[in-house]
Amino acid sequence: MIIFGGEVHQIPSNKRIFSEITCDIKIINLISNELKVLKQTGIIPPRKSHIAEVIGRSMIVHGGIDLKGQYLRDVIAFDLITQRWSQVVTEQNSCFPDGVAFHKSAAVYFSNQIELYKSDSDGKLSNQGIYIFGGFDKNGHYLDGLIRIDTTTKPVGFEQVQTKGMSPIGRCQHSMSYVDKYQLLAIYGGKNDDLNINGFLNDLHLLDIKNQTWISVDIRGNQVAGRCNHTSSCIDSKLYIFGGCNQSGFIKSDLLVIELDPILVQTLSSEDDFVERPVKQQLKVTFKPEIKKDHLQEIKEQINQICVQPQNQQISLKKYRRISDVLGSSNFKELKFQSQQLRNGGKQQEAGGNPSDIQIKNLKRTMTTIVNS
Repeated sequence: MIIFGGEVHQIPSNKRIFSEITCDIKIINLISNELKVLKQTGIIPPRKSHIAEVIGRSMIVHGGIDLKGQYLRDVIAFDLITQRWSQVVTEQNSCFPDGVAFHKSAAVYFSNQIELYKSDSDGKLSNQGIYIFGGFDKNGHYLDGLIRIDTTTKPVGFEQVQTKGMSPIGRCQHSMSYVDKYQLLAIYGGKNDDLNINGFLNDLHLLDIKNQTWISVDIRGNQVAGRCNHTSSCIDSKLYIFGGCNQSGFIKSDLLVIELDPILVQTLSSEDDFVERPVKQQLKVTFKPEIKKDHLQEIKEQINQICVQPQNQQISLKKYRRISDVLGSSNFKELKFQSQQLRNGGKQQEAGGNPSDIQIKNLKRTMTTIVNS
């Protein structure tokens, strides 16, 4: 898998999101999951929201937005063998006069021996090439034209495809895939704010490549919300759609599968009648018995007593920080009074003395010491 360009978001030390448009080329080995950054030769403007298709040994890139925010309409090629960029020679055309971005493409070729500027040795088919649909230009217009780029000629030709049937409305950030089994182009979803406030689409359109005719599609089964910025890929007769976003934010990571084989669709319709099944198993939920109010009030009173009791104990106890405070306290004088009562045989009690009036002798304080409370 080859990844070119795009916008990279980084968070430096000051915790501010920093965005940068890049022109790096990265190759991911889908078997070993290794990522490698390719070295490049040549100067090209970094871009985002472009399209790219691999034709033989060349990666063809078209359109996008550069560092200055300008919408591009150029065509460049990267040679995967020599790792060198070059400008693709194109004929004069009126396609995308105001530039284009957020458009989608699909490579439609009936042979694996296709190269840039070279035709198929078995015979040229007029309908093959890179198909482009939709997009967004610098004037804020949603594009609805279908463009075909003929890469077998030099200069490369642009053609506005004249189709039959009801074509899709203009859109951007949709998905576009080639169904090799039926030689169809599948366009799904996207965004068009001109329709309503949200503008997220969930419709499917098919184009017959041989007849250049749009096929009306009635999607049955579970209804899903519209989305844009998603990806799609076709394997056999199934179209797989993943990711994207809409007015609710990012779409959850569910895989949407659309069956394109009409025979299988009829079979599924007769067997299941498209009854919605729960995606996840339902778990049995049990609830604890309700606590009576009297018992709950009793628990609260016990908790309050536990919380109040240490506070009362803390208030009743006096904490002395100095020895002088201990010597001057009433508890200490009372203790000395009781000890003298035992020694003098109760003489102080007969005389009617007050414990607080007793003078304590032979007590000397040479220093004041701070003790822990």
